Amino acid sequence: MRMVAVGAKCEVTESSHIGVLASDASTTEDGRGDWYVAYTQPKREQVAVTNLEQQGFEAYLPQYKAFKKSPAGVLAAFEPMFPRYVFFRPGHAGQSISGARSTRCFLCFVIWF
Repeated sequence: MRMVAVGAKCEVTESSHIGVLASDASTTEDGRGDWYVAYTQPKREQVAVTNLEQQGFEAYLPQYKAFKKSPAGVLAAFEPMFPRYVFFRPGHAGQSISGARSTRCFLCFVIWF
């Protein structure tokens, strides 16, 4: 599969298997719609998640615990599992995803071919 990021400010093409997309009209069992994948600015995934949640979307940023060496010793930090990618879906039935395009740190949607 080939994944292409589509957007006015974004021209990214890379191979990966990290998301599932569907049309705006489809819904899941709870009526809220399918999950979408957003491509964000570097190191700004958490800002994008916060802003999506403030707009009423359900957002998900999978993270893992990483250990880094520092002068103070080994520190634990949570890092995004998929850097620059955020998963989100409408927070309620009938919510359009078009508002997500204006979210801070959001560059574009990711679609599958």
